[in-house]
Amino acid sequence: TTGVKIKDQQASLELCEKVFELGKEQLATGGNLVMKIFESQDINLLVKEMRPYFKKVDRFRPDSTRKESKEIFLVCLDKLEL
Repeated sequence: TTGVKIKDQQASLELCEKVFELGKEQLATGGNLVMKIFESQDINLLVKEMRPYFKKVDRFRPDSTRKESKEIFLVCLDKLEL
């Protein structure tokens, strides 16, 4: 991370988008994908793109996460056969 909030959020989003693309190609049917990402408005679009490929896509913030942290997890369960 750079310490620049917007730059870090964008870099985190781009990395997760690349992981999602790899997951669509390489993950077996029924497989799961978990990604840590910095929270931003752009996550909504990414989650919307993921939903057709998995039975369940959720955002998860562990109770142990510091309150000031913007990190969350995107949890994609049970990849569908397309």
